[in-house]
Amino acid sequence: MKSRIAVPLLIIGLLLALFVFSYIQNNLLSFTRFTVTSGRLPAAFTGYRIVQLSDLHGKNFGFGQRPLLKAVRKERPDVIVFTGDLIDTDTSGNRSRSMTLMRGLVEIALVYWVSGNNDSVPGFASLESELTKAGVHVLANRGTPLSRSGQRIWLSGIDDPLFGSPSGSRDTEAIVNENMDRSTADRPEGLYSLLLAHRPELFPFYAGKGFDLIFAGHAHGGQIRLPFLGPLYAPDQGFFPKLTEGLHRNGSSAMVISRGLGNSDIPQRLFNRPEIVVVTLETAP
Repeated sequence: MKSRIAVPLLIIGLLLALFVFSYIQNNLLSFTRFTVTSGRLPAAFTGYRIVQLSDLHGKNFGFGQRPLLKAVRKERPDVIVFTGDLIDTDTSGNRSRSMTLMRGLVEIALVYWVSGNNDSVPGFASLESELTKAGVHVLANRGTPLSRSGQRIWLSGIDDPLFGSPSGSRDTEAIVNENMDRSTADRPEGLYSLLLAHRPELFPFYAGKGFDLIFAGHAHGGQIRLPFLGPLYAPDQGFFPKLTEGLHRNGSSAMVISRGLGNSDIPQRLFNRPEIVVVTLETAP
Protein backbone atom coordinates (compact mmCIF):
# COMPACT_ATOMS: atom_id res chain seq x y z
CA MET A 1 0.00 0.00 0.00
CA LYS A 2 2.80 2.40 0.94
CA SER A 3 4.57 1.85 -2.39
CA ARG A 4 1.33 2.57 -4.27
CA ILE A 5 1.06 5.92 -2.49
CA ALA A 6 4.76 6.72 -2.78
CA VAL A 7 4.87 6.54 -6.58
CA PRO A 8 2.14 9.15 -7.21
CA LEU A 9 3.67 11.39 -4.54
CA LEU A 10 7.06 11.09 -6.21
CA ILE A 11 5.57 11.99 -9.59
CA ILE A 12 3.76 14.99 -8.09
CA GLY A 13 6.99 16.08 -6.37
CA LEU A 14 8.95 15.83 -9.61
CA LEU A 15 6.32 17.77 -11.54
CA LEU A 16 6.29 20.47 -8.87
CA ALA A 17 10.08 20.69 -8.92
CA LEU A 18 10.01 20.94 -12.72
CA PHE A 19 7.44 23.75 -12.54
CA VAL A 20 9.51 25.69 -10.00
CA PHE A 21 12.68 25.21 -12.06
CA SER A 22 10.89 26.38 -15.22
CA TYR A 23 9.51 29.45 -13.45
CA ILE A 24 12.93 30.40 -12.08
CA GLN A 25 14.57 30.03 -15.47
CA ASN A 26 12.03 32.37 -17.08
CA ASN A 27 11.52 34.91 -14.31
CA LEU A 28 14.38 35.19 -11.81
CA LEU A 29 16.56 38.09 -12.93
CA SER A 30 20.31 37.66 -13.25
CA PHE A 31 23.05 40.30 -13.40
CA THR A 32 26.16 40.38 -15.55
CA ARG A 33 28.75 43.09 -14.93
CA PHE A 34 31.64 44.15 -17.13
CA THR A 35 34.30 46.82 -16.89
CA VAL A 36 35.40 48.17 -20.28
CA THR A 37 38.68 50.07 -20.31
CA SER A 38 39.96 52.33 -23.08
CA GLY A 39 42.70 54.90 -23.48
CA ARG A 40 40.35 56.82 -25.80
CA LEU A 41 37.75 57.35 -23.08
CA PRO A 42 37.74 60.88 -21.57
CA ALA A 43 38.77 60.92 -17.91
CA ALA A 44 35.40 62.36 -16.85
CA PHE A 45 33.71 59.12 -17.94
CA THR A 46 35.69 56.90 -15.58
CA GLY A 47 33.07 55.07 -13.50
CA TYR A 48 30.27 55.84 -15.98
CA ARG A 49 27.63 53.10 -15.55
CA ILE A 50 25.51 51.82 -18.42
CA VAL A 51 22.62 49.41 -17.83
CA GLN A 52 21.65 47.41 -20.90
CA LEU A 53 18.26 45.76 -21.32
CA SER A 54 17.10 43.91 -24.41
CA ASP A 55 14.45 41.64 -25.93
CA LEU A 56 11.59 42.12 -23.48
CA HIS A 57 9.07 40.81 -26.03
CA GLY A 58 6.25 42.26 -23.93
CA LYS A 59 7.07 40.09 -20.91
CA ASN A 60 5.78 41.04 -17.47
CA PHE A 61 7.99 40.97 -14.37
CA GLY A 62 5.47 41.39 -11.60
CA PHE A 63 2.91 44.12 -10.98
CA GLY A 64 3.86 47.27 -12.86
CA GLN A 65 7.22 45.72 -13.79
CA ARG A 66 8.30 46.70 -10.27
CA PRO A 67 10.86 43.90 -9.62
CA LEU A 68 12.69 44.76 -12.84
CA LEU A 69 12.54 48.50 -12.25
CA LYS A 70 13.73 48.08 -8.67
CA ALA A 71 16.67 45.97 -9.84
CA VAL A 72 17.70 48.58 -12.43
CA ARG A 73 17.35 51.46 -9.94
CA LYS A 74 19.68 49.72 -7.48
CA GLU A 75 22.45 49.77 -10.09
CA ARG A 76 22.36 53.60 -10.14
CA PRO A 77 22.99 53.86 -13.90
CA ASP A 78 24.12 57.04 -15.62
CA VAL A 79 22.29 55.87 -18.73
CA ILE A 80 20.04 52.97 -19.74
CA VAL A 81 20.19 51.46 -23.23
CA PHE A 82 17.60 49.11 -24.77
CA THR A 83 18.74 47.12 -27.79
CA GLY A 84 15.54 46.10 -29.54
CA ASP A 85 12.55 43.75 -29.48
CA LEU A 86 10.60 45.68 -26.87
CA ILE A 87 7.39 44.05 -28.11
CA ASP A 88 6.62 40.78 -29.83
CA THR A 89 3.17 41.44 -31.23
CA ASP A 90 1.29 44.72 -31.36
CA THR A 91 -1.50 43.63 -29.00
CA SER A 92 -2.74 46.02 -26.35
CA GLY A 93 -1.48 43.88 -23.46
CA ASN A 94 1.93 43.37 -25.04
CA ARG A 95 2.40 47.08 -25.68
CA SER A 96 0.99 48.08 -22.29
CA ARG A 97 3.47 45.91 -20.39
CA SER A 98 6.33 47.19 -22.52
CA MET A 99 5.43 50.84 -22.13
CA THR A 100 4.96 50.41 -18.37
CA LEU A 101 8.61 49.36 -18.22
CA MET A 102 9.84 52.20 -20.41
CA ARG A 103 7.93 54.85 -18.46
CA GLY A 104 9.45 53.52 -15.27
CA LEU A 105 12.96 53.49 -16.71
CA VAL A 106 12.89 57.18 -17.73
CA GLU A 107 12.33 58.04 -14.07
CA ILE A 108 15.66 56.36 -13.24
CA ALA A 109 18.02 57.69 -15.92
CA LEU A 110 18.24 58.79 -19.55
CA VAL A 111 16.93 55.96 -21.75
CA TYR A 112 18.06 55.30 -25.34
CA TRP A 113 16.28 52.74 -27.52
CA VAL A 114 16.77 51.10 -30.91
CA SER A 115 14.45 48.81 -32.81
CA GLY A 116 14.70 45.05 -33.20
CA ASN A 117 13.28 42.75 -35.85
CA ASN A 118 10.17 41.96 -33.76
CA ASP A 119 9.39 45.65 -33.36
CA SER A 120 8.62 45.85 -37.08
CA VAL A 121 4.87 45.55 -36.57
CA PRO A 122 2.23 47.49 -38.54
CA GLY A 123 1.83 49.82 -35.57
CA PHE A 124 5.53 50.65 -35.29
CA ALA A 125 5.10 54.34 -36.08
CA SER A 126 2.67 54.76 -33.19
CA LEU A 127 4.97 52.74 -30.90
CA GLU A 128 7.89 55.00 -31.78
CA SER A 129 5.73 58.05 -31.11
CA GLU A 130 4.55 56.64 -27.78
CA LEU A 131 8.15 55.98 -26.72
CA THR A 132 9.18 59.53 -27.60
CA LYS A 133 6.23 61.02 -25.69
CA ALA A 134 7.23 58.92 -22.67
CA GLY A 135 10.67 60.53 -22.70
CA VAL A 136 12.61 57.70 -24.35
CA HIS A 137 15.31 58.80 -26.81
CA VAL A 138 14.66 56.80 -29.99
CA LEU A 139 17.90 56.48 -31.95
CA ALA A 140 16.63 55.62 -35.41
CA ASN A 141 19.85 55.78 -37.42
CA ARG A 142 21.06 58.85 -35.62
CA GLY A 143 23.48 59.76 -32.87
CA THR A 144 23.89 62.13 -29.99
CA PRO A 145 26.68 63.27 -27.66
CA LEU A 146 26.73 62.19 -24.03
CA SER A 147 28.27 64.76 -21.68
CA ARG A 148 29.87 64.47 -18.27
CA SER A 149 31.82 67.16 -16.42
CA GLY A 150 32.43 69.09 -19.63
CA GLN A 151 33.70 66.12 -21.66
CA ARG A 152 31.82 64.15 -24.32
CA ILE A 153 31.51 60.76 -25.95
CA TRP A 154 29.21 59.75 -28.82
CA LEU A 155 26.22 57.40 -28.83
CA SER A 156 24.82 56.05 -32.12
CA GLY A 157 21.80 53.85 -32.66
CA ILE A 158 20.66 51.99 -35.77
CA ASP A 159 17.39 50.37 -36.77
CA ASP A 160 17.24 46.64 -37.33
CA PRO A 161 18.01 45.94 -41.02
CA LEU A 162 14.57 44.36 -41.41
CA PHE A 163 13.27 47.94 -41.64
CA GLY A 164 15.24 48.47 -44.85
CA SER A 165 16.87 51.79 -45.73
CA PRO A 166 15.83 55.14 -47.22
CA SER A 167 17.84 54.34 -50.34
CA GLY A 168 15.64 51.30 -50.93
CA SER A 169 18.42 48.74 -50.49
CA ARG A 170 17.42 45.31 -49.16
CA ASP A 171 20.97 44.01 -48.78
CA THR A 172 21.72 43.60 -45.07
CA GLU A 173 25.35 44.69 -45.25
CA ALA A 174 24.49 47.76 -47.30
CA ILE A 175 21.62 48.70 -44.98
CA VAL A 176 23.76 48.39 -41.86
CA ASN A 177 26.62 50.41 -43.33
CA GLU A 178 24.24 53.11 -44.56
CA ASN A 179 22.50 53.31 -41.19
CA MET A 180 25.79 53.55 -39.32
CA ASP A 181 26.95 56.34 -41.63
CA ARG A 182 23.75 58.27 -40.94
CA SER A 183 24.14 57.76 -37.18
CA THR A 184 27.62 59.32 -37.20
CA ALA A 185 27.02 62.12 -39.70
CA ASP A 186 27.20 64.81 -36.99
CA ARG A 187 29.82 63.13 -34.80
CA PRO A 188 32.86 65.30 -34.05
CA GLU A 189 36.15 63.76 -35.07
CA GLY A 190 37.91 61.56 -32.56
CA LEU A 191 35.16 61.01 -29.97
CA TYR A 192 34.96 57.70 -28.12
CA SER A 193 31.91 56.09 -29.75
CA LEU A 194 29.17 53.72 -28.60
CA LEU A 195 26.73 51.92 -30.90
CA LEU A 196 23.34 50.43 -30.08
CA ALA A 197 22.37 47.71 -32.54
CA HIS A 198 20.15 44.65 -32.34
CA ARG A 199 21.99 41.88 -34.17
CA PRO A 200 25.30 40.62 -32.74
CA GLU A 201 26.23 38.52 -35.79
CA LEU A 202 26.97 41.78 -37.65
CA PHE A 203 29.85 42.59 -35.29
CA PRO A 204 32.48 42.72 -38.10
CA PHE A 205 30.53 45.51 -39.83
CA TYR A 206 30.16 47.50 -36.60
CA ALA A 207 33.86 47.13 -35.84
CA GLY A 208 34.71 48.11 -39.41
CA LYS A 209 33.14 51.52 -38.76
CA GLY A 210 35.44 52.11 -35.81
CA PHE A 211 32.96 51.99 -32.94
CA ASP A 212 34.72 51.51 -29.61
CA LEU A 213 31.89 49.73 -27.79
CA ILE A 214 28.79 48.08 -29.24
CA PHE A 215 25.69 46.85 -27.40
CA ALA A 216 23.54 44.14 -29.03
CA GLY A 217 20.85 41.56 -28.19
CA HIS A 218 18.66 39.39 -30.46
CA ALA A 219 20.27 36.00 -29.72
CA HIS A 220 18.55 35.46 -26.33
CA GLY A 221 21.74 33.84 -25.08
CA GLY A 222 20.86 30.91 -27.31
CA GLN A 223 17.54 30.58 -25.38
CA ILE A 224 18.46 27.05 -24.28
CA ARG A 225 21.98 26.61 -22.89
CA LEU A 226 23.31 23.22 -21.86
CA PRO A 227 26.14 22.62 -19.41
CA PHE A 228 29.48 22.10 -21.21
CA LEU A 229 27.78 22.56 -24.61
CA GLY A 230 26.62 26.16 -24.31
CA PRO A 231 23.91 27.70 -26.50
CA LEU A 232 22.08 25.44 -28.92
CA TYR A 233 20.60 27.88 -31.43
CA ALA A 234 20.30 31.58 -32.20
CA PRO A 235 18.43 33.39 -34.99
CA ASP A 236 20.62 34.30 -37.98
CA GLN A 237 23.48 32.23 -36.51
CA GLY A 238 22.05 28.72 -36.51
CA PHE A 239 23.09 25.85 -34.26
CA PHE A 240 25.88 26.23 -31.69
CA PRO A 241 26.19 29.99 -32.24
CA LYS A 242 29.26 31.95 -31.12
CA LEU A 243 27.79 35.39 -30.44
CA THR A 244 24.97 35.00 -27.93
CA GLU A 245 26.11 36.67 -24.69
CA GLY A 246 29.03 38.26 -22.93
CA LEU A 247 31.89 40.54 -23.95
CA HIS A 248 33.60 40.03 -27.32
CA ARG A 249 36.43 41.84 -29.10
CA ASN A 250 37.25 42.52 -32.73
CA GLY A 251 40.41 44.58 -33.15
CA SER A 252 39.98 47.77 -31.13
CA SER A 253 36.20 47.29 -30.84
CA ALA A 254 34.35 45.56 -28.00
CA MET A 255 30.78 44.25 -28.11
CA VAL A 256 28.50 43.39 -25.19
CA ILE A 257 25.64 41.01 -25.98
CA SER A 258 22.61 40.82 -23.69
CA ARG A 259 20.87 37.48 -23.19
CA GLY A 260 17.64 39.47 -23.02
CA LEU A 261 14.62 39.44 -20.74
CA GLY A 262 11.76 37.71 -22.53
CA ASN A 263 10.99 34.96 -25.01
CA SER A 264 9.62 34.89 -28.52
CA ASP A 265 8.94 31.73 -30.53
CA ILE A 266 10.36 29.39 -27.87
CA PRO A 267 8.48 29.98 -24.60
CA GLN A 268 11.07 28.47 -22.24
CA ARG A 269 14.59 29.46 -21.19
CA LEU A 270 16.97 26.83 -19.88
CA PHE A 271 20.12 27.59 -17.85
CA ASN A 272 19.73 31.09 -19.24
CA ARG A 273 17.82 33.36 -16.90
CA PRO A 274 16.62 36.87 -17.90
CA GLU A 275 19.58 39.24 -17.78
CA ILE A 276 20.39 42.78 -16.72
CA VAL A 277 23.79 43.87 -18.04
CA VAL A 278 25.80 46.54 -16.23
CA VAL A 279 28.85 48.03 -17.96
CA THR A 280 31.24 50.37 -16.17
CA LEU A 281 33.58 52.46 -18.33
CA GLU A 282 37.14 53.10 -17.18
CA THR A 283 39.91 55.23 -18.65
CA ALA A 284 43.15 53.34 -19.25
CA PRO A 285 46.06 54.74 -17.22
